[in-house]
Formats: sequence, C-alpha cells, structure tokens
Amino acid sequence: MHRTLHRQNHRLNAWESFCLTIDQRLNQGLLDEVTRASDLRPSWNLSKILALLFALTIHTLTLVLLYLGVMILIRYWPTFFGILFGLAFLLLAFVSVPHFPRLPGEIAPRQMFPTLYSLADRVAQALGITPVEGIVIDAQFNASFMRVGFRRKRILCLGLPLLSVLDSQEIVALTAHELAHDRNGDPARSLVTGSALYSLVRWHEALCPYNVVNRDLLHTLAMLFMLGGANMLRLGIWLFSHLVWRDSQRAEYLADAQAVEVGGAPAVQSLLGKMRLSELFEPLVGRAARDLWKTKNRDLFEELQSSLPQEPQRVSAAMTASDQRLEAKLDATHPPTGFRIKFVQSRLVRTPQVILSFAETECLETELAALKPSIQQRLIEQYQVWREYL
Repeated sequence: MHRTLHRQNHRLNAWESFCLTIDQRLNQGLLDEVTRASDLRPSWNLSKILALLFALTIHTLTLVLLYLGVMILIRYWPTFFGILFGLAFLLLAFVSVPHFPRLPGEIAPRQMFPTLYSLADRVAQALGITPVEGIVIDAQFNASFMRVGFRRKRILCLGLPLLSVLDSQEIVALTAHELAHDRNGDPARSLVTGSALYSLVRWHEALCPYNVVNRDLLHTLAMLFMLGGANMLRLGIWLFSHLVWRDSQRAEYLADAQAVEVGGAPAVQSLLGKMRLSELFEPLVGRAARDLWKTKNRDLFEELQSSLPQEPQRVSAAMTASDQRLEAKLDATHPPTGFRIKFVQSRLVRTPQVILSFAETECLETELAALKPSIQQRLIEQYQVWREYL
C-alpha cells in the first residue's frame, strides 16, 4: 500500500496526478483484460522496453550533470559564477541520484515475534520469494513492502492499528499482498525504472515555482525560467506515466491474485473493505485520544475495536455505490477498490495455501499486544502534534 488519498493535506505529485487521469480512460478495459487473463506474470513488451531506455537516459543525464559540475568547478575555480554553476550542477546531480529508502522504524526482533515472522516466512515460501529480513510494526493504518539501504534489504511494514481490526486470515492476505510486490514486476518500484521516474518527480517539485509574478523583474524572469523547466519535466513525467501505467496497474492486480492464492478470496475481499476504514481512522483516534486525556488507563485499541465493528456495514453499503466511481481508490497509484474487489471475486481458489491455526492466532495476538502501549502513546503524541499544527 502507498499513501492514501483521503488525507486532505496530501498534495498529489505529477506522477500520481497523471495516474488518476489515465485511470479515468483505461481502468475498465484493464479490468476486463486482467479478469480474462490466465497468466498475469510480468513479461517484456514495447512499453516496458521504452520505459527502460527512458530511465537509462535519465540516469545518464545524472552522470552528465555530475561531470559538468566537477569540470566547471575545476576550470573556473575560484570565480563566483564558476562556483555558483558548478555547485548548482552538483546539487541537481545529487537530487537525481537514486536514493535508497531508509528503514522507516525499528525492526521487531524475530525472537520476540516468532509467530509473526513464521507467518511471513510461510507466505514468502508460498510465493516462491526470499523471506523478509525484518518487520517494522508502526502506528499507521496501512502496510507496505520496501527494499531499504544500499543492500536493498527486504522489509515488511505493518501498521498495528490496521492489524488490530483484521482477523487471522485477513492478516495472511495482507502479508501476501505486500510480499507479492517483491516479484510482481511493478516498473514504478524497480531500481532502474522506478528511481528514474522519481528523479523526474523530484526535479519537477524542485523547479516548480509557487509564486511566479513578483515586483522584482529579475525574480519574475527567474521564476518563468523555472516554470518552463518544470513544464518540460512534467511532459517527461507524462510520457513516463503512459509507458509504465498499464504494467504498474497489472502488478497490483497480480499482487491481489497472489494474495487470493495464499490467503483466500474472502479474506482479500474483506481486507479491501476494511482498508477503506482508513478514512475513519483519524477521527476515531481523535475521539479516543480525547477520552484518554480525561480518563486514565483506557485502551485506545479497545476504543477502536468497539467503534469499528459498526462501520463495516456502513462502508460495505456505501461501496456498492461509491467504490464503482473511478476516484474511489486507496491510493493514487492503485486500481479503484471496486475494480479490485470485482477482480478478486473472479479468482477461484478453493483452499488457501496458508491458514493460521487457532493456537497460532492466539500467539500472534499475544505478540502484538506487547506493542500496544508504545504504539498507543505514539498515536496520542501524533494527534497532539496534529492539533497544534492546525
């Protein structure tokens, strides 16, 4: 999963905006295609080859910027303009270099969470991939898979608030969907193509001016120059988006299909429905946090669990009408939730490959319960900061 759309303070970048624009024209056709397809595994096609060539061009440009920056500094040192332009080129090269994601939090020790790691290992084995090297449990109503650092370590991130509203088989399905991103061929996540795409996005955000017209003529001219460069980069992002969109969306459907095989279609379908509760998560945290300030020794997760069971029926009823709209998505780069549910319903898997026993479920709940006090404190602190910011 990625950043969700329901946050009002989240401004979409150019890549996310183009994904939404393309969605409105091509989503139904792609759903029909993946529903009929017998094999969703990634394969080479013209768009993927062109995207790879485009990405290599972007990375080559990074090397050229680095070379120009060094040569200008050497040749024109120590003149003012030599230093200025040399450092400017080096700064652009630094921004363009593929940045490896950092570890988003503290890794949960395997010896303290043996059931959780055993589940991740079983899911990885069912998917035919290398087991994760660490699991991070955070305070988000979300989950993700990433490769961090220069060594590209496989890290699974699971939000405890999300886990607290899922049953055991839904947790299996969630783990399977996230780990499937390690092998589903999403070009937007790959080291070469994905890093080039986000280099363009970073360039665009760095150059795009917020205030063009100014009383200072030189300032206005500089802003117009930056705006022209930003528009050229936006054109490049538009081209890149059209090259990788279909393969990126198919990769999400493939992750859903693999989650169905590992965890079962009912679990994936109910998981997608509960993920929609992210829209209700922050208000629930706010109400529970205010109660906690008034009354000590209250359990935030009990507050959430006592509130959320009433919501799935509300959400399910609304989904039949609203989730068919193209904007009803968990994330700007994901297919619409209603389309994903239709796709999951078309996958016939009689027996899931991974099923948690009652004893394993109890052990998993015990392991996660140990983190609730610290995660609860973090949620309350985040809510306080959010209130102060407003």
